[in-house]
Amino acid sequence: MGRYGKSARSRTKKSNELIAELMVAIRDDMRKIEQGIESRIRDRLSIIDPAIGEAATIQDAIIAGSIEARKQLEKANKRYAKNGDGDQLSAEIISSAEQLGGIRKLLNQSVGDLQEAINAQSSAVDVIEETAQELQRMTGSWEASARDVDGSVGQIIDVNPPVEMIEFQRELLDNGYDVLLSGENRDEHTIAENRERLQRLIDGD
Repeated sequence: MGRYGKSARSRTKKSNELIAELMVAIRDDMRKIEQGIESRIRDRLSIIDPAIGEAATIQDAIIAGSIEARKQLEKANKRYAKNGDGDQLSAEIISSAEQLGGIRKLLNQSVGDLQEAINAQSSAVDVIEETAQELQRMTGSWEASARDVDGSVGQIIDVNPPVEMIEFQRELLDNGYDVLLSGENRDEHTIAENRERLQRLIDGD
């Protein structure tokens, strides 16, 4: 294998190494991002979990209280149907309304406490938006490494003419071959024409 083939192989190997390093960095960063998203979202749920449990307990109590108050009102209605005691029914109606008001107040407080606990933590959407910004910062580092890869790939082949080619060109132009090609007519004009002819041929024109 020639000098350029060996050089190209060596530089290709270096480019592949840079690509591998870039991919390792990207995978590591993406793994950190994934773990960070999951951790923050799960932490949010674990933090508000006690408030959720308390709210659920209160709602169960509200259901039980509503059922019991309604039963008492139904009993009062039956008694009224039997004895016609309007005062007793009126008292039960007022009592039922007060109980319902207390239940509603308890529900509103429970909902407010739960909402406060939820709002105190970053939402899943907030986590994703913040992660997107973090990802954008990371891509800056990836782009810098990617530019190194591009630079390495661009240098795999040396596009400059080899030294041997330059030396051969000089040999053709500087050893009087233009004079030789002029034959018997070796005036300056003919020699210059033959030199230009050689130059065009060398240049591939």
